[in-house]
Amino acid sequence: MLAGLKKLLYLPLVLVLVFATGCFGEKNEDEDSPSTPPPEEVVDPPASPPPPSEPTIVEQGDYRFVFVSTTEVNGSGAITGTGAGLADMDSLCQSDAEDLGLQGEFKAFIADGANRIPGGSDWVIVTGKEYRNLAKQIINVAVDGNAGAGGDLSVLADPGGSGELTNSIHDQPVFVWTGMESNGLESINNCTGWTSTSGYGDHGKASLAGFEMWDLGYSSGWSNYANGNDDTGNALKNCDAVKPIYCVQTLQPPPDGSWKRIFLTTNTTALNVGLSGLDSFCASEASGQGFTGTYKALVGTNTRTACTAGSCAGATGMEQSSDWVLQANMNYRQADGYTHIGTTNEHGIFDFGDGSTSAIEYGFSGTSETYVTGIPNTWVSGTTDYNRCLDFTINNPGAAAPTIGRGNATDGKAIQDSFSPAKNCGGTSKLICVEQ
Repeated sequence: MLAGLKKLLYLPLVLVLVFATGCFGEKNEDEDSPSTPPPEEVVDPPASPPPPSEPTIVEQGDYRFVFVSTTEVNGSGAITGTGAGLADMDSLCQSDAEDLGLQGEFKAFIADGANRIPGGSDWVIVTGKEYRNLAKQIINVAVDGNAGAGGDLSVLADPGGSGELTNSIHDQPVFVWTGMESNGLESINNCTGWTSTSGYGDHGKASLAGFEMWDLGYSSGWSNYANGNDDTGNALKNCDAVKPIYCVQTLQPPPDGSWKRIFLTTNTTALNVGLSGLDSFCASEASGQGFTGTYKALVGTNTRTACTAGSCAGATGMEQSSDWVLQANMNYRQADGYTHIGTTNEHGIFDFGDGSTSAIEYGFSGTSETYVTGIPNTWVSGTTDYNRCLDFTINNPGAAAPTIGRGNATDGKAIQDSFSPAKNCGGTSKLICVEQ
Protein backbone atom coordinates (compact mmCIF):
# COMPACT_ATOMS: atom_id res chain seq x y z
CA MET A 1 0.00 0.00 0.00
CA LEU A 2 2.87 2.31 0.82
CA ALA A 3 4.46 1.49 -2.51
CA GLY A 4 1.24 2.41 -4.29
CA LEU A 5 1.08 5.74 -2.50
CA LYS A 6 4.64 6.52 -3.57
CA LYS A 7 3.69 5.87 -7.19
CA LEU A 8 0.78 8.29 -6.91
CA LEU A 9 3.04 10.98 -5.46
CA TYR A 10 5.66 10.38 -8.14
CA LEU A 11 3.22 10.70 -11.09
CA PRO A 12 2.52 14.50 -10.71
CA LEU A 13 6.23 15.12 -10.53
CA VAL A 14 6.76 13.28 -13.80
CA LEU A 15 3.97 15.21 -15.43
CA VAL A 16 5.49 18.50 -14.27
CA LEU A 17 8.86 17.51 -15.64
CA VAL A 18 7.37 16.38 -18.94
CA PHE A 19 5.42 19.64 -19.20
CA ALA A 20 8.50 21.67 -18.38
CA THR A 21 10.52 19.78 -20.91
CA GLY A 22 7.87 20.38 -23.54
CA CYS A 23 7.63 24.11 -22.83
CA PHE A 24 11.21 24.97 -22.17
CA GLY A 25 13.28 22.12 -23.46
CA GLU A 26 12.30 22.52 -27.16
CA LYS A 27 13.26 25.68 -29.06
CA ASN A 28 10.41 27.69 -30.47
CA GLU A 29 10.90 27.61 -34.19
CA ASP A 30 9.94 31.29 -34.34
CA GLU A 31 12.47 32.27 -31.72
CA ASP A 32 15.31 34.49 -32.95
CA SER A 33 13.51 34.79 -36.35
CA PRO A 34 13.21 38.36 -37.54
CA SER A 35 9.69 39.73 -37.25
CA THR A 36 7.82 40.33 -40.53
CA PRO A 37 7.03 44.02 -40.93
CA PRO A 38 3.43 44.90 -41.61
CA PRO A 39 2.65 45.54 -45.30
CA GLU A 40 3.17 49.11 -46.36
CA GLU A 41 0.02 51.08 -47.01
CA VAL A 42 -0.36 51.80 -50.72
CA VAL A 43 -1.19 55.46 -51.25
CA ASP A 44 -2.61 56.46 -54.59
CA PRO A 45 -0.84 59.39 -56.21
CA PRO A 46 -2.82 62.62 -56.19
CA ALA A 47 -5.13 62.91 -59.15
CA SER A 48 -4.02 65.28 -61.89
CA PRO A 49 -6.25 68.31 -62.30
CA PRO A 50 -8.60 67.98 -65.25
CA PRO A 51 -7.46 69.84 -68.37
CA PRO A 52 -9.20 73.14 -68.94
CA SER A 53 -12.30 72.72 -70.99
CA GLU A 54 -12.23 74.04 -74.52
CA PRO A 55 -14.89 76.61 -75.38
CA THR A 56 -17.70 75.40 -77.57
CA ILE A 57 -17.10 76.60 -81.11
CA VAL A 58 -19.78 79.04 -82.19
CA GLU A 59 -21.18 78.32 -85.64
CA GLN A 60 -21.91 81.31 -87.82
CA GLY A 61 -23.25 82.23 -91.21
CA ASP A 62 -22.29 84.95 -93.66
CA TYR A 63 -22.05 87.78 -91.14
CA ARG A 64 -19.61 89.20 -88.63
CA PHE A 65 -19.81 89.42 -84.86
CA VAL A 66 -19.54 92.53 -82.71
CA PHE A 67 -19.36 92.13 -78.92
CA VAL A 68 -18.29 93.93 -75.75
CA SER A 69 -14.97 92.73 -74.36
CA THR A 70 -14.97 90.95 -71.01
CA THR A 71 -11.65 92.63 -70.24
CA GLU A 72 -11.60 96.27 -69.11
CA VAL A 73 -8.68 98.59 -69.91
CA ASN A 74 -7.69 102.18 -69.39
CA GLY A 75 -7.15 104.72 -72.15
CA SER A 76 -3.80 103.20 -73.11
CA GLY A 77 -5.14 99.68 -73.54
CA ALA A 78 -3.74 98.34 -70.26
CA ILE A 79 -5.52 96.89 -67.24
CA THR A 80 -3.07 98.81 -65.07
CA GLY A 81 -0.19 101.10 -65.95
CA THR A 82 0.50 102.22 -69.49
CA GLY A 83 -0.22 99.87 -72.37
CA ALA A 84 0.53 99.68 -76.09
CA GLY A 85 -2.76 101.20 -77.19
CA LEU A 86 -4.50 99.61 -80.16
CA ALA A 87 -2.10 96.66 -80.23
CA ASP A 88 -3.13 95.68 -76.70
CA MET A 89 -6.78 96.32 -77.47
CA ASP A 90 -6.63 94.13 -80.59
CA SER A 91 -4.92 91.40 -78.61
CA LEU A 92 -7.54 91.38 -75.86
CA CYS A 93 -10.32 91.27 -78.47
CA GLN A 94 -8.74 88.23 -80.10
CA SER A 95 -8.26 86.53 -76.73
CA ASP A 96 -11.80 87.29 -75.54
CA ALA A 97 -13.22 86.06 -78.84
CA GLU A 98 -11.38 82.74 -78.58
CA ASP A 99 -12.58 82.32 -74.99
CA LEU A 100 -16.12 82.76 -76.31
CA GLY A 101 -15.58 80.07 -78.96
CA LEU A 102 -15.59 82.54 -81.84
CA GLN A 103 -13.42 81.86 -84.87
CA GLY A 104 -11.59 84.17 -87.24
CA GLU A 105 -9.82 87.44 -86.56
CA PHE A 106 -11.04 90.14 -84.17
CA LYS A 107 -9.90 93.71 -83.59
CA ALA A 108 -10.90 96.64 -81.43
CA PHE A 109 -13.86 98.54 -82.88
CA ILE A 110 -12.54 101.91 -81.78
CA ALA A 111 -11.42 105.11 -83.50
CA ASP A 112 -7.95 106.52 -82.79
CA GLY A 113 -8.30 109.75 -84.74
CA ALA A 114 -5.56 108.84 -87.25
CA ASN A 115 -5.63 105.50 -89.09
CA ARG A 116 -8.37 103.51 -87.37
CA ILE A 117 -11.17 105.76 -88.49
CA PRO A 118 -13.96 105.33 -91.06
CA GLY A 119 -12.19 105.57 -94.40
CA GLY A 120 -8.77 105.08 -92.77
CA SER A 121 -6.21 102.44 -93.68
CA ASP A 122 -6.81 100.44 -90.48
CA TRP A 123 -10.60 100.65 -90.27
CA VAL A 124 -12.47 97.53 -89.17
CA ILE A 125 -15.98 97.90 -90.66
CA VAL A 126 -16.75 96.91 -94.26
CA THR A 127 -19.61 98.47 -96.24
CA GLY A 128 -22.25 95.93 -97.21
CA LYS A 129 -21.32 93.46 -94.48
CA GLU A 130 -23.94 92.29 -92.02
CA TYR A 131 -22.97 92.53 -88.35
CA ARG A 132 -24.57 90.64 -85.46
CA ASN A 133 -24.30 90.54 -81.67
CA LEU A 134 -23.48 87.42 -79.67
CA ALA A 135 -27.17 86.46 -79.62
CA LYS A 136 -26.88 86.40 -83.43
CA GLN A 137 -29.34 89.27 -83.70
CA ILE A 138 -28.74 91.60 -86.63
CA ILE A 139 -27.14 94.86 -85.51
CA ASN A 140 -27.04 96.40 -88.98
CA VAL A 141 -25.62 96.12 -92.45
CA ALA A 142 -22.71 98.55 -92.68
CA VAL A 143 -23.24 101.57 -94.92
CA ASP A 144 -21.03 104.18 -96.54
CA GLY A 145 -21.16 107.05 -94.09
CA ASN A 146 -19.88 109.41 -96.76
CA ALA A 147 -23.20 109.16 -98.60
CA GLY A 148 -21.49 108.62 -101.93
CA ALA A 149 -19.51 111.86 -101.76
CA GLY A 150 -16.28 110.08 -102.63
CA GLY A 151 -14.43 107.60 -100.48
CA ASP A 152 -15.89 104.83 -98.36
CA LEU A 153 -16.59 105.71 -94.72
CA SER A 154 -17.94 102.36 -93.59
CA VAL A 155 -20.11 102.71 -90.47
CA LEU A 156 -22.80 100.68 -88.72
CA ALA A 157 -25.23 103.58 -88.44
CA ASP A 158 -25.73 106.08 -91.26
CA PRO A 159 -24.87 109.53 -89.88
CA GLY A 160 -27.19 111.03 -92.48
CA GLY A 161 -30.10 108.90 -91.31
CA SER A 162 -31.72 108.09 -88.00
CA GLY A 163 -28.61 106.50 -86.59
CA GLU A 164 -30.70 103.63 -85.24
CA LEU A 165 -29.45 100.07 -85.20
CA THR A 166 -31.74 97.09 -85.69
CA ASN A 167 -30.52 95.68 -82.36
CA SER A 168 -28.00 96.84 -79.79
CA ILE A 169 -24.55 95.31 -79.46
CA HIS A 170 -25.13 94.28 -75.83
CA ASP A 171 -28.17 93.68 -73.63
CA GLN A 172 -26.67 95.23 -70.49
CA PRO A 173 -25.98 98.95 -69.84
CA VAL A 174 -22.22 98.63 -70.18
CA PHE A 175 -20.14 101.76 -70.82
CA VAL A 176 -17.53 101.28 -73.52
CA TRP A 177 -14.54 103.21 -74.88
CA THR A 178 -15.29 104.31 -78.47
CA GLY A 179 -13.36 107.42 -79.53
CA MET A 180 -16.34 108.25 -81.75
CA GLU A 181 -18.84 111.03 -82.14
CA SER A 182 -22.56 110.43 -81.99
CA ASN A 183 -22.65 109.83 -85.75
CA GLY A 184 -20.24 106.91 -85.50
CA LEU A 185 -17.35 108.91 -86.99
CA GLU A 186 -14.09 109.63 -85.19
CA SER A 187 -13.78 112.01 -82.24
CA ILE A 188 -10.89 114.19 -81.14
CA ASN A 189 -11.26 112.73 -77.64
CA ASN A 190 -9.34 109.46 -77.76
CA CYS A 191 -6.75 109.49 -74.97
CA THR A 192 -4.10 110.66 -77.46
CA GLY A 193 -4.82 107.87 -79.91
CA TRP A 194 -5.32 105.41 -77.03
CA THR A 195 -1.75 105.77 -75.81
CA SER A 196 -2.26 107.77 -72.60
CA THR A 197 -3.95 107.63 -69.22
CA SER A 198 -4.23 111.42 -69.22
CA GLY A 199 -7.00 113.46 -70.79
CA TYR A 200 -10.38 112.23 -71.89
CA GLY A 201 -11.92 109.70 -74.24
CA ASP A 202 -15.37 109.40 -75.77
CA HIS A 203 -17.45 106.48 -74.58
CA GLY A 204 -20.86 105.02 -75.32
CA LYS A 205 -23.47 102.72 -73.85
CA ALA A 206 -23.59 99.25 -75.39
CA SER A 207 -27.25 98.52 -74.57
CA LEU A 208 -28.48 101.43 -76.68
CA ALA A 209 -29.39 101.09 -80.35
CA GLY A 210 -28.99 104.74 -81.27
CA PHE A 211 -26.27 107.36 -81.46
CA GLU A 212 -25.56 107.03 -77.72
CA MET A 213 -23.95 103.66 -78.34
CA TRP A 214 -20.96 105.69 -79.59
CA ASP A 215 -21.24 108.92 -77.65
CA LEU A 216 -23.16 109.46 -74.43
CA GLY A 217 -23.08 113.20 -75.03
CA TYR A 218 -25.42 113.01 -78.03
CA SER A 219 -28.68 113.27 -76.09
CA SER A 220 -29.95 116.83 -75.74
CA GLY A 221 -30.40 116.13 -72.03
CA TRP A 222 -26.66 115.70 -71.59
CA SER A 223 -23.73 117.97 -72.31
CA ASN A 224 -21.47 117.07 -75.23
CA TYR A 225 -18.56 118.50 -73.30
CA ALA A 226 -19.14 117.13 -69.83
CA ASN A 227 -16.46 114.88 -68.42
CA GLY A 228 -15.75 112.99 -65.26
CA ASN A 229 -15.39 109.59 -63.67
CA ASP A 230 -19.06 108.67 -63.46
CA ASP A 231 -21.16 107.32 -66.31
CA THR A 232 -24.19 109.56 -65.89
CA GLY A 233 -24.55 112.28 -68.46
CA ASN A 234 -20.88 112.46 -69.33
CA ALA A 235 -19.78 112.39 -72.95
CA LEU A 236 -16.12 112.06 -71.96
CA LYS A 237 -14.34 109.80 -69.54
CA ASN A 238 -11.04 110.26 -67.75
CA CYS A 239 -8.40 108.17 -69.53
CA ASP A 240 -7.17 106.59 -66.29
CA ALA A 241 -10.55 104.86 -65.86
CA VAL A 242 -10.99 101.26 -67.01
CA LYS A 243 -13.72 100.24 -69.43
CA PRO A 244 -14.41 97.44 -71.91
CA ILE A 245 -14.26 98.04 -75.66
CA TYR A 246 -16.25 96.94 -78.67
CA CYS A 247 -14.65 94.03 -80.54
CA VAL A 248 -15.46 93.28 -84.17
CA GLN A 249 -14.76 90.31 -86.41
CA THR A 250 -12.51 91.36 -89.28
CA LEU A 251 -11.90 87.93 -90.75
CA GLN A 252 -14.61 85.30 -90.92
CA PRO A 253 -13.84 81.59 -90.80
CA PRO A 254 -14.06 80.00 -94.25
CA PRO A 255 -17.18 78.00 -95.07
CA ASP A 256 -17.06 74.23 -94.76
CA GLY A 257 -16.77 72.03 -97.79
CA SER A 258 -14.46 71.70 -100.75
CA TRP A 259 -12.23 74.63 -101.62
CA LYS A 260 -9.45 75.64 -103.98
CA ARG A 261 -6.54 78.03 -103.56
CA ILE A 262 -5.86 81.28 -105.42
CA PHE A 263 -2.53 83.03 -104.93
CA LEU A 264 -0.44 85.94 -106.20
CA THR A 265 2.95 84.93 -107.56
CA THR A 266 6.09 85.98 -105.75
CA ASN A 267 8.03 86.61 -108.93
CA THR A 268 7.20 88.18 -112.28
CA THR A 269 7.05 86.60 -115.71
CA ALA A 270 7.52 87.91 -119.23
CA LEU A 271 4.13 88.54 -120.82
CA ASN A 272 5.05 87.37 -124.33
CA VAL A 273 5.43 83.67 -123.51
CA GLY A 274 1.93 82.63 -124.58
CA LEU A 275 -0.80 81.00 -122.53
CA SER A 276 1.14 77.77 -122.00
CA GLY A 277 4.12 79.76 -120.78
CA LEU A 278 1.98 81.61 -118.25
CA ASP A 279 0.49 78.34 -117.00
CA SER A 280 3.98 76.85 -116.65
CA PHE A 281 5.02 79.89 -114.67
CA CYS A 282 2.08 79.35 -112.27
CA ALA A 283 3.03 75.70 -111.86
CA SER A 284 6.58 76.70 -110.97
CA GLU A 285 5.46 79.38 -108.52
CA ALA A 286 3.02 76.98 -106.84
CA SER A 287 5.78 74.44 -106.35
CA GLY A 288 8.05 77.13 -104.97
CA GLN A 289 5.45 78.05 -102.36
CA GLY A 290 4.94 74.41 -101.38
CA PHE A 291 1.52 73.95 -102.97
CA THR A 292 0.59 70.62 -104.51
CA GLY A 293 -1.80 70.08 -107.39
CA THR A 294 -2.20 71.81 -110.75
CA TYR A 295 -2.28 75.59 -111.07
CA LYS A 296 -3.10 77.75 -114.07
CA ALA A 297 -3.03 81.48 -114.78
CA LEU A 298 -6.14 83.62 -114.27
CA VAL A 299 -5.88 85.40 -117.63
CA GLY A 300 -8.19 85.88 -120.57
CA THR A 301 -7.39 84.98 -124.17
CA ASN A 302 -9.33 83.99 -127.27
CA THR A 303 -9.18 80.40 -126.08
CA ARG A 304 -9.44 80.94 -122.31
CA THR A 305 -12.66 82.73 -121.56
CA ALA A 306 -15.41 82.60 -118.94
CA CYS A 307 -18.28 84.28 -120.77
CA THR A 308 -19.36 85.28 -124.26
CA ALA A 309 -21.98 87.69 -122.85
CA GLY A 310 -21.52 90.08 -119.94
CA SER A 311 -21.37 88.10 -116.67
CA CYS A 312 -22.50 85.06 -118.72
CA ALA A 313 -25.99 86.48 -119.25
CA GLY A 314 -28.36 83.87 -120.67
CA ALA A 315 -26.25 80.92 -119.55
CA THR A 316 -27.55 78.24 -117.23
CA GLY A 317 -24.14 76.88 -116.32
CA MET A 318 -20.64 77.08 -117.78
CA GLU A 319 -21.59 76.50 -121.40
CA GLN A 320 -20.13 79.89 -122.41
CA SER A 321 -16.72 79.07 -120.98
CA SER A 322 -13.68 77.62 -122.70
CA ASP A 323 -10.53 76.35 -120.95
CA TRP A 324 -11.69 78.33 -117.94
CA VAL A 325 -9.71 78.08 -114.68
CA LEU A 326 -12.43 78.78 -112.08
CA GLN A 327 -14.96 76.11 -111.19
CA ALA A 328 -18.68 76.63 -110.66
CA ASN A 329 -20.01 76.97 -107.11
CA MET A 330 -16.55 76.55 -105.61
CA ASN A 331 -15.14 78.12 -102.47
CA TYR A 332 -11.80 79.83 -103.04
CA ARG A 333 -9.25 80.78 -100.40
CA GLN A 334 -6.14 82.91 -100.37
CA ALA A 335 -2.62 81.50 -100.26
CA ASP A 336 -2.80 80.92 -96.49
CA GLY A 337 -5.47 78.26 -97.03
CA TYR A 338 -7.80 79.97 -94.56
CA THR A 339 -8.89 83.42 -95.73
CA HIS A 340 -12.08 83.02 -97.73
CA ILE A 341 -12.02 84.92 -101.01
CA GLY A 342 -15.50 83.99 -102.11
CA THR A 343 -17.69 81.41 -103.82
CA THR A 344 -18.17 81.40 -107.56
CA ASN A 345 -21.64 81.22 -109.06
CA GLU A 346 -22.98 78.57 -111.43
CA HIS A 347 -21.00 80.17 -114.30
CA GLY A 348 -17.65 79.85 -112.55
CA ILE A 349 -17.24 83.60 -111.97
CA PHE A 350 -17.61 86.19 -109.23
CA ASP A 351 -20.41 88.37 -110.54
CA PHE A 352 -19.22 91.99 -110.22
CA GLY A 353 -22.22 93.33 -112.14
CA ASP A 354 -21.15 96.59 -113.75
CA GLY A 355 -17.86 96.34 -111.86
CA SER A 356 -18.97 98.09 -108.67
CA THR A 357 -20.49 95.09 -106.90
CA SER A 358 -18.41 93.50 -104.14
CA ALA A 359 -18.71 89.85 -105.07
CA ILE A 360 -15.84 88.48 -102.99
CA GLU A 361 -15.08 88.63 -99.28
CA TYR A 362 -11.42 89.52 -99.60
CA GLY A 363 -9.17 90.26 -102.52
CA PHE A 364 -7.27 87.56 -104.34
CA SER A 365 -4.14 88.38 -102.35
CA GLY A 366 -5.20 90.95 -99.76
CA THR A 367 -2.45 93.34 -100.82
CA SER A 368 -2.55 96.39 -103.09
CA GLU A 369 -0.16 94.81 -105.60
CA THR A 370 -1.35 94.63 -109.19
CA TYR A 371 -1.08 91.88 -111.79
CA VAL A 372 -2.00 91.38 -115.45
CA THR A 373 -5.26 89.58 -116.23
CA GLY A 374 -6.37 90.57 -119.72
CA ILE A 375 -9.95 90.19 -118.38
CA PRO A 376 -12.59 92.95 -118.25
CA ASN A 377 -14.87 93.09 -115.22
CA THR A 378 -17.68 91.57 -117.33
CA TRP A 379 -15.58 88.42 -117.77
CA VAL A 380 -15.81 88.55 -121.59
CA SER A 381 -12.28 87.95 -122.84
CA GLY A 382 -11.03 88.62 -126.35
CA THR A 383 -13.01 91.78 -127.02
CA THR A 384 -9.91 93.97 -127.19
CA ASP A 385 -6.84 92.14 -128.44
CA TYR A 386 -4.26 94.56 -127.15
CA ASN A 387 -5.61 94.51 -123.59
CA ARG A 388 -4.56 90.89 -123.52
CA CYS A 389 -1.37 91.32 -125.52
CA LEU A 390 -2.64 89.33 -128.52
CA ASP A 391 -3.01 86.24 -126.36
CA PHE A 392 0.27 87.16 -124.64
CA THR A 393 2.42 86.65 -127.69
CA ILE A 394 3.62 90.09 -128.79
CA ASN A 395 6.96 91.54 -127.82
CA ASN A 396 6.43 95.21 -128.41
CA PRO A 397 6.77 97.42 -125.32
CA GLY A 398 4.76 100.22 -126.86
CA ALA A 399 2.10 98.10 -128.49
CA ALA A 400 -0.51 97.91 -125.73
CA ALA A 401 -1.44 98.44 -122.11
CA PRO A 402 -2.80 95.15 -120.74
CA THR A 403 -5.70 94.92 -118.30
CA ILE A 404 -4.55 94.63 -114.70
CA GLY A 405 -6.26 93.74 -111.42
CA ARG A 406 -5.56 94.72 -107.80
CA GLY A 407 -5.05 92.19 -105.03
CA ASN A 408 -7.13 93.79 -102.27
CA ALA A 409 -10.15 94.73 -104.40
CA THR A 410 -13.44 92.98 -103.69
CA ASP A 411 -15.33 94.35 -106.70
CA GLY A 412 -14.56 94.36 -110.43
CA LYS A 413 -11.18 95.99 -109.78
CA ALA A 414 -9.98 92.53 -108.72
CA ILE A 415 -9.69 91.71 -112.44
CA GLN A 416 -9.93 95.14 -114.10
CA ASP A 417 -8.49 97.93 -112.05
CA SER A 418 -7.13 99.80 -115.05
CA PHE A 419 -5.04 99.44 -118.16
CA SER A 420 -1.39 99.75 -117.25
CA PRO A 421 1.24 101.19 -119.59
CA ALA A 422 3.72 100.33 -116.83
CA LYS A 423 2.95 96.66 -117.43
CA ASN A 424 3.20 96.79 -121.21
CA CYS A 425 2.96 93.69 -123.32
CA GLY A 426 6.71 93.51 -123.77
CA GLY A 427 7.34 93.75 -120.04
CA THR A 428 6.82 91.56 -117.01
CA SER A 429 4.16 91.16 -114.34
CA LYS A 430 3.04 89.05 -111.44
CA LEU A 431 0.04 86.77 -112.05
CA ILE A 432 -2.89 85.33 -110.16
CA CYS A 433 -2.77 81.52 -110.19
CA VAL A 434 -5.73 79.21 -109.57
CA GLU A 435 -5.75 75.66 -108.29
CA GLN A 436 -7.47 73.24 -110.68
